[in-house]
Amino acid sequence: MPGMSRSVVTAPRSEGLRAMVLDSIYNAMASFQIVTARGHRYIRIVESFRDPVTKRPKLRVLRHLGRADDILQLLDQRETLVLDSRTHGAVAAVWTLARDLGLPALIDAQVPASAPPARHDGLTVGESLTVAAVG
Repeated sequence: MPGMSRSVVTAPRSEGLRAMVLDSIYNAMASFQIVTARGHRYIRIVESFRDPVTKRPKLRVLRHLGRADDILQLLDQRETLVLDSRTHGAVAAVWTLARDLGLPALIDAQVPASAPPARHDGLTVGESLTVAAVG
């Protein structure tokens, strides 16, 4: 659909890419929500998150898509509708297993001590290779 964008996970600069990779695995999945305002139904994309202060779940609006009638009219005008759906459960399970087994540390132990540290992205060599292998 025109105008849609993907959600990008960002982490504070001080935490670096490592924290972003580790935390992004557990982010909630976005979903559609229909709301009614002034007699019109609107569709928006939301995600659930836990408020750090109150520890209660809340919704964060990622994108307002517009009136439901307008969106349905756009969809009706298209001859075919191509949807792409992906799951992250298997990737999260493999990442957790690799981390629990200490795979990044095992790989890091094989890197020669004389090798210059390659921490451009905040990840060790073992973490980078594990992330690449997990997918």
